[in-house]
Amino acid sequence: GAHQYTFSGIGAYHPALFAGCPAGHPAKLGPLLRNVMEKGGVTGEYYDGLWIDVGTVERLDTARQHALKG
Repeated sequence: GAHQYTFSGIGAYHPALFAGCPAGHPAKLGPLLRNVMEKGGVTGEYYDGLWIDVGTVERLDTARQHALKG
């Protein structure tokens, strides 16, 4: 069957991706990436190791505990 994956938020972007964006103004990444995806210009990597979202103090503490345990 088909697998579903998610974008982790880690990316390396070529400056040309943002060429049409006005300087000093926030840009929405989703539409920029979808435009390039239609042209086959986006790749991804599958990572199957431990991944911990550290977006809160509590989750960061959990990650620290995992690191200390080795």
